This record gives sequence, C-alpha cells and structure tokens, in this order.
Amino acid sequence: MTLTLAQVFEKAGTSDIGYVFDAPFHYIVLTRADNTLDMDHIEQYLAVLDQIEATTGPGVLVTIGTGKRHFSTGFDLPYWLADY
Repeated sequence: MTLTLAQVFEKAGTSDIGYVFDAPFHYIVLTRADNTLDMDHIEQYLAVLDQIEATTGPGVLVTIGTGKRHFSTGFDLPYWLADY
C-alpha cells in the first residue's frame, strides 16, 4: 500500500515526531513549527530510528518537516545555552 502525503500526516498524529511505516517506506514526520533540536527532540528521533532498525528487509527513510517555511532551524540555542 502506498499512502498519500495527507495520509502520512494524518497517521503521524500531533506528537513532536511522528512515525509511519508503509512498507518499504519509513516516514518520520517532524511537526514542531521550527523543529529546533533539544535533548528531548533528539531522544525521540533516536527512538524512532531504533524502531526502524528493528524492522527487516529493505526500506526507504523519508523525513518530512511540516513547517510552512523551513525543515528545521537547527539547535534550540536558548535550551543549549541554559547549561552555562
């Protein structure tokens, strides 16, 4: 079965990082407005990668950002600077 992009977004839900598997396609959907990276976001992403790694057979990984203007703005600087 091949999902449309709208179906992938629907199945991904509203969490910060959604995962949809439509063999052989693995979709990671980043749903934050700016998709900045903090430790929570990175850990969620790594957990999805672990799920993908546990599957068998060939596959294709597609990462999609739902932001209107950009895929990701990079690191969340206020978060990372808070440790100093």
